[in-house]
Amino acid sequence: MNPDFGKRQSAVFLILWALALLALSALMQGCEDSTGPFPPPNQPQLDKNVEQAARASWQTIASLNTNERLFKTVQGKSAVMTEEPGAITNLKQLRRHQHKLMQVVQEAAKANRFQKAMAESLIWKITWQDSLSGTAGVKALLYDPATGIGRAYVVISQFPPQVKVRYDSTDARIDLGGSLSDSTDDRLLTIDHLSLFREGFPVQKVESHVEATDWGPGNEVTGAIVSNVVDYAPQSELVRLSQNAEFNPDGSGSVAERFDYQDNTFRQSQINFYANNTGEFNEVWRNGITVDGTFDLLEPDNHATITRTIHFPDHPQIDRIEEEAEYTLNPTDSSSAGILVKRVVFHDGGLDTVRVEAEHFLNPDGNWVDHLVIHTSSEGEAEVTVTQLDGYQEFEGNHTTPEGLFMVFHGTEYQNGNGELFLDLYASRAAYNQGEPPLLS
Repeated sequence: MNPDFGKRQSAVFLILWALALLALSALMQGCEDSTGPFPPPNQPQLDKNVEQAARASWQTIASLNTNERLFKTVQGKSAVMTEEPGAITNLKQLRRHQHKLMQVVQEAAKANRFQKAMAESLIWKITWQDSLSGTAGVKALLYDPATGIGRAYVVISQFPPQVKVRYDSTDARIDLGGSLSDSTDDRLLTIDHLSLFREGFPVQKVESHVEATDWGPGNEVTGAIVSNVVDYAPQSELVRLSQNAEFNPDGSGSVAERFDYQDNTFRQSQINFYANNTGEFNEVWRNGITVDGTFDLLEPDNHATITRTIHFPDHPQIDRIEEEAEYTLNPTDSSSAGILVKRVVFHDGGLDTVRVEAEHFLNPDGNWVDHLVIHTSSEGEAEVTVTQLDGYQEFEGNHTTPEGLFMVFHGTEYQNGNGELFLDLYASRAAYNQGEPPLLS
Protein backbone atom coordinates (compact mmCIF):
# COMPACT_ATOMS: atom_id res chain seq x y z
CA MET A 1 0.00 0.00 0.00
CA ASN A 2 2.58 2.56 -1.16
CA PRO A 3 2.59 4.81 -4.25
CA ASP A 4 3.83 1.86 -6.36
CA PHE A 5 0.82 -0.28 -5.42
CA GLY A 6 -0.82 0.14 -8.83
CA LYS A 7 2.31 -1.07 -10.65
CA ARG A 8 1.98 -4.48 -9.03
CA GLN A 9 -1.51 -5.09 -10.36
CA SER A 10 -0.33 -6.11 -13.84
CA ALA A 11 1.52 -9.04 -12.27
CA VAL A 12 -1.48 -10.01 -10.17
CA PHE A 13 -3.75 -9.72 -13.20
CA LEU A 14 -1.39 -12.04 -15.09
CA ILE A 15 -1.57 -14.54 -12.25
CA LEU A 16 -5.35 -14.58 -12.03
CA TRP A 17 -5.93 -14.62 -15.78
CA ALA A 18 -3.64 -17.64 -15.98
CA LEU A 19 -5.56 -19.24 -13.11
CA ALA A 20 -8.79 -18.90 -15.05
CA LEU A 21 -7.19 -20.39 -18.18
CA LEU A 22 -5.67 -23.18 -16.13
CA ALA A 23 -9.04 -24.03 -14.62
CA LEU A 24 -10.51 -24.10 -18.13
CA SER A 25 -7.73 -26.37 -19.37
CA ALA A 26 -8.23 -28.79 -16.49
CA LEU A 27 -11.96 -29.00 -17.05
CA MET A 28 -11.62 -29.44 -20.81
CA GLN A 29 -9.03 -32.15 -20.29
CA GLY A 30 -11.53 -33.96 -18.12
CA CYS A 31 -14.11 -33.66 -20.90
CA GLU A 32 -11.68 -35.04 -23.51
CA ASP A 33 -11.07 -38.10 -21.34
CA SER A 34 -14.81 -38.73 -21.04
CA THR A 35 -16.26 -41.72 -22.86
CA GLY A 36 -19.62 -40.06 -23.21
CA PRO A 37 -21.01 -38.32 -26.30
CA PHE A 38 -19.71 -34.91 -27.43
CA PRO A 39 -20.57 -32.34 -26.27
CA PRO A 40 -20.43 -34.06 -22.86
CA PRO A 41 -23.49 -34.07 -20.62
CA ASN A 42 -21.72 -31.85 -18.07
CA GLN A 43 -21.10 -29.05 -20.57
CA PRO A 44 -23.26 -26.54 -18.57
CA GLN A 45 -21.13 -27.30 -15.52
CA LEU A 46 -18.01 -26.62 -17.57
CA ASP A 47 -19.34 -23.21 -18.57
CA LYS A 48 -20.27 -22.45 -14.98
CA ASN A 49 -16.80 -23.35 -13.68
CA VAL A 50 -15.07 -21.30 -16.33
CA GLU A 51 -17.33 -18.35 -15.56
CA GLN A 52 -16.64 -18.69 -11.84
CA ALA A 53 -12.88 -18.82 -12.41
CA ALA A 54 -13.03 -15.67 -14.54
CA ARG A 55 -15.26 -13.94 -11.98
CA ALA A 56 -12.84 -14.87 -9.21
CA SER A 57 -10.02 -13.29 -11.20
CA TRP A 58 -12.03 -10.13 -11.75
CA GLN A 59 -13.15 -10.07 -8.12
CA THR A 60 -9.56 -10.18 -6.88
CA ILE A 61 -8.39 -7.44 -9.23
CA ALA A 62 -11.37 -5.32 -8.19
CA SER A 63 -10.49 -5.88 -4.54
CA LEU A 64 -6.90 -4.79 -5.13
CA ASN A 65 -8.04 -1.66 -6.97
CA THR A 66 -10.50 -0.83 -4.21
CA ASN A 67 -7.91 -1.32 -1.48
CA GLU A 68 -5.47 1.01 -3.25
CA ARG A 69 -8.10 3.69 -3.84
CA LEU A 70 -9.42 3.67 -0.29
CA PHE A 71 -5.96 3.71 1.29
CA LYS A 72 -4.93 6.68 -0.86
CA THR A 73 -8.03 8.58 0.27
CA VAL A 74 -7.13 8.30 3.96
CA GLN A 75 -3.38 9.01 3.59
CA GLY A 76 -3.79 12.72 4.21
CA LYS A 77 -5.23 15.97 2.95
CA SER A 78 -2.18 16.60 0.77
CA ALA A 79 -3.07 13.47 -1.25
CA VAL A 80 -6.72 14.39 -1.84
CA MET A 81 -6.33 16.07 -5.26
CA THR A 82 -5.37 14.21 -8.43
CA GLU A 83 -1.76 15.16 -9.17
CA GLU A 84 -0.61 16.10 -12.65
CA PRO A 85 2.78 17.66 -13.56
CA GLY A 86 2.73 21.42 -13.07
CA ALA A 87 -0.55 21.57 -11.13
CA ILE A 88 -0.69 23.09 -7.63
CA THR A 89 -2.55 20.53 -5.52
CA ASN A 90 -1.61 21.28 -1.90
CA LEU A 91 -0.23 23.99 0.40
CA LYS A 92 3.26 22.49 0.37
CA GLN A 93 3.55 22.98 -3.40
CA LEU A 94 2.08 26.47 -3.07
CA ARG A 95 4.74 27.44 -0.53
CA ARG A 96 7.50 26.27 -2.85
CA HIS A 97 6.17 28.71 -5.46
CA GLN A 98 5.93 31.40 -2.76
CA HIS A 99 9.58 30.90 -1.80
CA LYS A 100 10.70 31.10 -5.45
CA LEU A 101 8.79 34.34 -6.05
CA MET A 102 9.95 35.99 -2.84
CA GLN A 103 13.50 35.34 -3.98
CA VAL A 104 12.78 37.52 -7.03
CA VAL A 105 11.83 40.38 -4.69
CA GLN A 106 14.99 39.86 -2.64
CA GLU A 107 17.20 39.87 -5.76
CA ALA A 108 15.53 43.08 -6.94
CA ALA A 109 16.05 44.66 -3.49
CA LYS A 110 19.77 43.87 -3.63
CA ALA A 111 19.94 45.73 -6.94
CA ASN A 112 18.60 48.84 -5.11
CA ARG A 113 16.13 49.78 -7.84
CA PHE A 114 13.01 50.41 -5.77
CA GLN A 115 13.53 54.14 -5.39
CA LYS A 116 13.38 54.65 -9.14
CA ALA A 117 9.74 53.60 -9.45
CA MET A 118 7.31 56.50 -9.98
CA ALA A 119 4.27 54.43 -11.14
CA GLU A 120 3.69 50.81 -11.94
CA SER A 121 6.76 49.99 -13.95
CA LEU A 122 9.39 47.36 -14.57
CA ILE A 123 12.06 48.10 -11.98
CA TRP A 124 14.21 44.97 -12.23
CA LYS A 125 14.82 42.28 -14.84
CA ILE A 126 17.45 39.64 -15.40
CA THR A 127 17.85 37.00 -18.11
CA TRP A 128 19.92 33.84 -17.88
CA GLN A 129 21.11 30.91 -19.95
CA ASP A 130 22.71 28.09 -17.97
CA SER A 131 24.64 25.56 -20.05
CA LEU A 132 25.02 23.21 -17.06
CA SER A 133 21.31 22.88 -16.34
CA GLY A 134 20.23 23.41 -19.93
CA THR A 135 17.73 26.10 -18.93
CA ALA A 136 17.19 29.69 -20.01
CA GLY A 137 14.69 32.32 -18.95
CA VAL A 138 13.92 35.63 -17.34
CA LYS A 139 13.06 37.00 -13.89
CA ALA A 140 11.43 40.39 -13.41
CA LEU A 141 9.68 42.62 -10.86
CA LEU A 142 7.10 45.35 -11.50
CA TYR A 143 6.17 47.76 -8.72
CA ASP A 144 3.43 50.35 -8.12
CA PRO A 145 4.39 52.74 -5.29
CA ALA A 146 0.79 54.05 -5.10
CA THR A 147 -0.57 50.68 -4.00
CA GLY A 148 2.55 48.98 -2.69
CA ILE A 149 1.77 46.00 -4.92
CA GLY A 150 4.54 44.25 -6.80
CA ARG A 151 4.34 41.66 -9.56
CA ALA A 152 7.07 39.06 -9.73
CA TYR A 153 7.72 36.92 -12.81
CA VAL A 154 9.76 33.80 -13.39
CA VAL A 155 9.70 32.48 -16.96
CA ILE A 156 11.70 29.45 -18.11
CA SER A 157 11.66 29.21 -21.89
CA GLN A 158 14.29 26.51 -22.40
CA PHE A 159 14.68 23.09 -20.81
CA PRO A 160 17.07 20.19 -21.49
CA PRO A 161 15.73 17.67 -24.05
CA GLN A 162 15.06 14.96 -21.47
CA VAL A 163 12.65 17.22 -19.55
CA LYS A 164 9.05 16.97 -20.78
CA VAL A 165 8.28 20.62 -19.98
CA ARG A 166 8.96 23.07 -22.84
CA TYR A 167 7.74 26.30 -21.22
CA ASP A 168 6.97 27.35 -17.64
CA SER A 169 5.91 30.72 -16.28
CA THR A 170 4.89 31.97 -12.84
CA ASP A 171 3.36 35.38 -12.17
CA ALA A 172 2.58 36.56 -8.64
CA ARG A 173 1.01 39.61 -7.05
CA ILE A 174 2.74 40.53 -3.78
CA ASP A 175 1.86 43.16 -1.20
CA LEU A 176 5.29 44.65 -0.45
CA GLY A 177 4.03 46.72 2.49
CA GLY A 178 4.76 50.31 3.44
CA SER A 179 8.54 50.00 3.34
CA LEU A 180 10.32 48.38 0.44
CA SER A 181 13.43 47.90 2.51
CA ASP A 182 11.51 45.78 5.02
CA SER A 183 10.79 42.29 3.66
CA THR A 184 9.18 41.01 6.86
CA ASP A 185 5.75 42.35 5.86
CA ASP A 186 5.81 41.10 2.25
CA ARG A 187 2.66 39.08 1.64
CA LEU A 188 1.85 36.86 -1.34
CA LEU A 189 -1.60 37.60 -2.77
CA THR A 190 -2.04 35.56 -5.97
CA ILE A 191 -0.16 33.16 -8.21
CA ASP A 192 -0.79 32.35 -11.87
CA HIS A 193 1.21 29.43 -13.20
CA LEU A 194 1.41 28.00 -16.74
CA SER A 195 3.21 24.84 -17.89
CA LEU A 196 3.41 23.67 -21.52
CA PHE A 197 4.69 20.19 -22.33
CA ARG A 198 6.43 18.64 -25.29
CA GLU A 199 4.55 16.85 -28.07
CA GLY A 200 3.87 13.23 -27.23
CA PHE A 201 3.58 13.79 -23.49
CA PRO A 202 0.13 12.79 -22.12
CA VAL A 203 -0.39 16.23 -20.54
CA GLN A 204 -0.17 19.21 -22.92
CA LYS A 205 -0.99 22.25 -20.77
CA VAL A 206 -1.61 23.06 -17.11
CA GLU A 207 -2.94 26.41 -15.88
CA SER A 208 -3.15 27.17 -12.15
CA HIS A 209 -4.52 30.13 -10.22
CA VAL A 210 -4.09 30.67 -6.48
CA GLU A 211 -5.63 33.28 -4.22
CA ALA A 212 -4.07 33.37 -0.75
CA THR A 213 -6.64 33.84 2.02
CA ASP A 214 -4.65 33.36 5.23
CA TRP A 215 -1.08 33.86 6.39
CA GLY A 216 0.90 32.57 9.37
CA PRO A 217 4.20 33.52 10.98
CA GLY A 218 6.60 35.06 8.50
CA ASN A 219 3.61 35.64 6.19
CA GLU A 220 3.72 32.01 5.05
CA VAL A 221 0.49 31.14 3.24
CA THR A 222 -1.72 28.95 5.47
CA GLY A 223 -4.98 29.20 3.52
CA ALA A 224 -5.81 29.52 -0.16
CA ILE A 225 -8.32 28.96 -2.96
CA VAL A 226 -6.75 26.96 -5.80
CA SER A 227 -7.90 26.09 -9.31
CA ASN A 228 -6.20 23.98 -11.98
CA VAL A 229 -7.13 23.22 -15.58
CA VAL A 230 -5.26 20.33 -17.20
CA ASP A 231 -5.50 19.76 -20.96
CA TYR A 232 -4.49 16.34 -22.27
CA ALA A 233 -2.96 15.29 -25.58
CA PRO A 234 -5.32 14.44 -28.47
CA GLN A 235 -4.41 10.75 -28.30
CA SER A 236 -5.59 10.54 -24.68
CA GLU A 237 -9.04 9.32 -23.68
CA LEU A 238 -9.19 12.33 -21.37
CA VAL A 239 -9.79 15.83 -22.69
CA ARG A 240 -9.60 17.98 -19.57
CA LEU A 241 -9.34 17.89 -15.78
CA SER A 242 -10.80 20.83 -13.86
CA GLN A 243 -10.00 21.23 -10.16
CA ASN A 244 -11.17 23.70 -7.52
CA ALA A 245 -10.02 23.51 -3.91
CA GLU A 246 -10.09 25.47 -0.67
CA PHE A 247 -7.51 24.95 2.08
CA ASN A 248 -8.04 26.59 5.47
CA PRO A 249 -5.57 27.16 8.35
CA ASP A 250 -7.53 24.87 10.70
CA GLY A 251 -7.12 21.94 8.30
CA SER A 252 -10.61 22.07 6.85
CA GLY A 253 -11.38 22.55 3.19
CA SER A 254 -12.86 21.04 0.05
CA VAL A 255 -11.84 19.67 -3.34
CA ALA A 256 -13.99 19.41 -6.47
CA GLU A 257 -12.77 17.65 -9.61
CA ARG A 258 -14.25 16.97 -13.03
CA PHE A 259 -12.76 14.75 -15.76
CA ASP A 260 -14.06 15.29 -19.30
CA TYR A 261 -13.58 12.54 -21.90
CA GLN A 262 -13.42 12.34 -25.69
CA ASP A 263 -16.83 10.63 -25.86
CA ASN A 264 -18.49 13.63 -24.13
CA THR A 265 -18.93 11.77 -20.84
CA PHE A 266 -17.55 13.08 -17.56
CA ARG A 267 -16.72 11.98 -14.04
CA GLN A 268 -16.84 14.36 -11.09
CA SER A 269 -16.21 14.24 -7.36
CA GLN A 270 -16.52 16.45 -4.28
CA ILE A 271 -14.57 15.95 -1.05
CA ASN A 272 -15.13 17.94 2.13
CA PHE A 273 -12.62 17.53 4.95
CA TYR A 274 -12.87 18.97 8.42
CA ALA A 275 -10.51 20.26 11.09
CA ASN A 276 -10.78 17.03 13.10
CA ASN A 277 -9.32 15.02 10.18
CA THR A 278 -12.65 13.52 9.15
CA GLY A 279 -14.56 14.12 5.96
CA GLU A 280 -17.15 13.04 3.42
CA PHE A 281 -17.21 12.60 -0.34
CA ASN A 282 -19.48 11.94 -3.27
CA GLU A 283 -18.86 11.02 -6.90
CA VAL A 284 -20.74 10.72 -10.19
CA TRP A 285 -19.21 8.24 -12.62
CA ARG A 286 -19.34 8.36 -16.41
CA ASN A 287 -22.09 5.71 -16.56
CA GLY A 288 -24.37 7.49 -14.08
CA ILE A 289 -23.37 5.43 -11.04
CA THR A 290 -23.14 7.53 -7.86
CA VAL A 291 -20.88 7.07 -4.84
CA ASP A 292 -20.90 8.54 -1.35
CA GLY A 293 -18.96 7.91 1.83
CA THR A 294 -17.11 9.16 4.88
CA PHE A 295 -13.53 8.89 6.14
CA ASP A 296 -11.26 9.44 9.13
CA LEU A 297 -7.68 10.20 8.01
CA LEU A 298 -4.47 8.56 9.21
CA GLU A 299 -3.55 11.93 10.68
CA PRO A 300 -2.73 12.36 13.52
CA ASP A 301 -2.97 8.91 15.20
CA ASN A 302 -1.85 6.72 12.25
CA HIS A 303 -5.22 5.00 12.22
CA ALA A 304 -7.89 5.48 9.57
CA THR A 305 -11.34 4.27 8.62
CA ILE A 306 -13.40 4.78 5.48
CA THR A 307 -16.84 3.78 4.25
CA ARG A 308 -18.08 3.92 0.66
CA THR A 309 -21.41 3.03 -0.96
CA ILE A 310 -21.74 2.64 -4.73
CA HIS A 311 -25.29 3.01 -6.05
CA PHE A 312 -26.36 1.40 -9.36
CA PRO A 313 -29.47 3.16 -10.71
CA ASP A 314 -29.94 0.96 -13.80
CA HIS A 315 -28.19 -2.32 -13.05
CA PRO A 316 -30.51 -5.32 -13.63
CA GLN A 317 -29.10 -7.29 -10.67
CA ILE A 318 -26.99 -5.16 -8.32
CA ASP A 319 -28.57 -2.53 -6.08
CA ARG A 320 -25.41 -1.28 -4.35
CA ILE A 321 -21.93 -2.15 -3.14
CA GLU A 322 -20.98 -1.30 0.44
CA GLU A 323 -17.30 -1.02 1.40
CA GLU A 324 -15.66 -0.53 4.77
CA ALA A 325 -11.93 -0.35 5.38
CA GLU A 326 -9.65 0.17 8.37
CA TYR A 327 -5.93 0.95 8.12
CA THR A 328 -3.07 1.30 10.59
CA LEU A 329 0.28 2.89 9.72
CA ASN A 330 3.54 2.31 11.63
CA PRO A 331 5.42 5.62 11.24
CA THR A 332 8.74 4.17 12.38
CA ASP A 333 9.14 1.99 9.29
CA SER A 334 6.18 3.08 7.07
CA SER A 335 4.68 -0.40 7.22
CA SER A 336 0.91 -0.65 7.22
CA ALA A 337 -1.93 -3.10 7.64
CA GLY A 338 -5.50 -2.93 6.46
CA ILE A 339 -8.77 -4.82 6.40
CA LEU A 340 -11.33 -4.22 3.65
CA VAL A 341 -14.87 -5.64 3.76
CA LYS A 342 -16.99 -5.43 0.63
CA ARG A 343 -20.67 -6.36 0.33
CA VAL A 344 -22.52 -6.65 -2.98
CA VAL A 345 -26.26 -6.23 -2.37
CA PHE A 346 -28.61 -7.56 -5.09
CA HIS A 347 -32.15 -6.44 -5.90
CA ASP A 348 -33.50 -9.85 -4.93
CA GLY A 349 -32.00 -9.59 -1.45
CA GLY A 350 -28.96 -11.73 -2.24
CA LEU A 351 -25.56 -10.82 -0.81
CA ASP A 352 -21.95 -11.52 -1.85
CA THR A 353 -19.09 -10.57 0.47
CA VAL A 354 -15.34 -10.07 0.08
CA ARG A 355 -12.79 -9.60 2.86
CA VAL A 356 -9.24 -8.46 2.06
CA GLU A 357 -6.45 -8.53 4.63
CA ALA A 358 -3.47 -6.49 3.40
CA GLU A 359 0.01 -5.96 4.80
CA HIS A 360 2.79 -3.72 3.47
CA PHE A 361 6.24 -4.08 5.03
CA LEU A 362 10.01 -4.29 4.54
CA ASN A 363 11.52 -7.77 4.55
CA PRO A 364 14.92 -8.52 6.17
CA ASP A 365 16.62 -7.85 2.81
CA GLY A 366 15.23 -4.30 2.74
CA ASN A 367 12.64 -4.92 -0.01
CA TRP A 368 9.03 -3.82 0.16
CA VAL A 369 6.56 -6.70 0.35
CA ASP A 370 2.78 -6.72 -0.02
CA HIS A 371 0.84 -9.68 1.30
CA LEU A 372 -2.88 -9.98 0.61
CA VAL A 373 -5.37 -12.61 1.70
CA ILE A 374 -8.73 -12.44 -0.08
CA HIS A 375 -11.83 -14.31 1.13
CA THR A 376 -15.01 -14.30 -0.93
CA SER A 377 -18.42 -15.82 -0.24
CA SER A 378 -18.87 -17.19 -3.75
CA GLU A 379 -15.60 -17.05 -5.73
CA GLY A 380 -13.13 -18.92 -3.54
CA GLU A 381 -10.06 -17.63 -1.74
CA ALA A 382 -6.67 -16.28 -2.83
CA GLU A 383 -3.38 -15.38 -1.20
CA VAL A 384 -0.79 -13.26 -3.02
CA THR A 385 2.67 -12.03 -1.97
CA VAL A 386 4.48 -9.48 -4.15
CA THR A 387 8.11 -8.52 -3.43
CA GLN A 388 9.58 -5.37 -5.01
CA LEU A 389 13.17 -5.81 -6.21
CA ASP A 390 15.53 -3.65 -8.28
CA GLY A 391 13.98 -3.54 -11.75
CA TYR A 392 11.54 -6.39 -11.25
CA GLN A 393 9.07 -7.96 -8.83
CA GLU A 394 8.56 -11.52 -7.66
CA PHE A 395 5.17 -12.94 -6.75
CA GLU A 396 3.81 -16.15 -5.34
CA GLY A 397 0.55 -17.42 -3.94
CA ASN A 398 -2.33 -19.81 -4.19
CA HIS A 399 -6.00 -19.86 -5.11
CA THR A 400 -8.82 -22.20 -4.10
CA THR A 401 -11.90 -22.30 -6.33
CA PRO A 402 -15.43 -22.78 -4.93
CA GLU A 403 -15.30 -26.35 -6.28
CA GLY A 404 -12.18 -27.09 -4.24
CA LEU A 405 -9.52 -27.02 -6.98
CA PHE A 406 -6.24 -25.75 -5.53
CA MET A 407 -3.63 -23.84 -7.51
CA VAL A 408 -0.16 -22.66 -6.50
CA PHE A 409 1.87 -20.20 -8.53
CA HIS A 410 5.05 -18.13 -8.58
CA GLY A 411 6.71 -15.88 -11.10
CA THR A 412 8.60 -12.74 -12.01
CA GLU A 413 7.62 -9.55 -13.80
CA TYR A 414 10.13 -7.04 -15.14
CA GLN A 415 9.70 -3.29 -15.59
CA ASN A 416 9.38 -3.64 -19.37
CA GLY A 417 6.31 -5.85 -18.89
CA ASN A 418 7.99 -9.17 -19.67
CA GLY A 419 7.84 -11.98 -17.18
CA GLU A 420 7.29 -15.64 -16.45
CA LEU A 421 4.67 -17.55 -14.53
CA PHE A 422 4.64 -21.12 -13.18
CA LEU A 423 1.43 -22.79 -11.96
CA ASP A 424 0.38 -26.17 -10.67
CA LEU A 425 -3.23 -27.33 -10.42
CA TYR A 426 -4.25 -29.91 -7.83
CA ALA A 427 -7.50 -31.71 -7.18
CA SER A 428 -7.65 -30.12 -3.72
CA ARG A 429 -5.53 -28.46 -1.07
CA ALA A 430 -5.40 -31.81 0.74
CA ALA A 431 -3.98 -33.44 -2.40
CA TYR A 432 -1.28 -30.79 -2.51
CA ASN A 433 -0.47 -31.20 1.18
CA GLN A 434 -0.26 -34.99 0.78
CA GLY A 435 2.30 -34.67 -2.00
CA GLU A 436 0.07 -35.93 -4.81
CA PRO A 437 1.21 -34.96 -8.32
CA PRO A 438 -0.55 -31.97 -9.92
CA LEU A 439 -3.32 -32.46 -12.46
CA LEU A 440 -1.65 -29.86 -14.66
CA SER A 441 1.56 -27.81 -14.59
